[in-house]
Amino acid sequence: MKRLVAFSALLVLVAALAALPASASTLAEIRERGTLRVAMEDEDYGLFHFREGDKNLGLDYDLALAIAEAAGVSLEVVSLPWGDGEAGTISGAWGDGGWPVFGVDLMCTAATITDERAEKVTFSAPYFSAGQLLLTLKAKNLTALDQVKGLKLGFQQATTSETTAKELLAGNTFLPLPGVPDVMNALRKGLIDAALLDSPLALTEAKNDGSLSVIDELLTEEHFGVTLPRDVDPELKSLVDDVVQANRQALYDKWFK
Repeated sequence: MKRLVAFSALLVLVAALAALPASASTLAEIRERGTLRVAMEDEDYGLFHFREGDKNLGLDYDLALAIAEAAGVSLEVVSLPWGDGEAGTISGAWGDGGWPVFGVDLMCTAATITDERAEKVTFSAPYFSAGQLLLTLKAKNLTALDQVKGLKLGFQQATTSETTAKELLAGNTFLPLPGVPDVMNALRKGLIDAALLDSPLALTEAKNDGSLSVIDELLTEEHFGVTLPRDVDPELKSLVDDVVQANRQALYDKWFK
């Protein structure tokens, strides 16, 4: 019984912490701490962030490592769920949940820069340009956007894929899913006719799986940015922007050429 009471008290404490606002760390505080804490989505996301065993890899990870090195500190990756705007998640940073209270300094997780999100967080200079593409099974023989009208589309919830679907593909049935692996699983099982994904991810999936193909018409033009708190320290923001601008071409060449 004591363990049950203690566990219940812990849950109450976690819920209370999740409701508290988080103050942004300054670059000086990060250097004094000796560690840069960077949040990334806990699901693999193409070549942007993925794990092999306990090892983090991908463009996002390399960029986070470059930022930490420029600050003269070590890197700690904090895995967070993407979520649906709730506290303590990636999307909670610009949803109703506020900046995550897990002590993260920034998020490097292939987040698209939008005006709506920029009202709640600060974005770095863009580090990658992309767009939304539809990925299908080759067997469905879908090759143009007008062929998908009225069909069932899947996407990761609380992302720009969902926004794009609702704005540009309103004549379809939608299946929002928690993560990209869920979307891909639904596509392969035939639960959806096409998946709406960021173009680098869609192209990578099609390249690696001969049963898949993309409808080669970009629906949007998007730019990924490092996500920082709304009240970010100007010195930290300047350092992040400098690292992004100095490394984005090399990172693109490494992971996508």
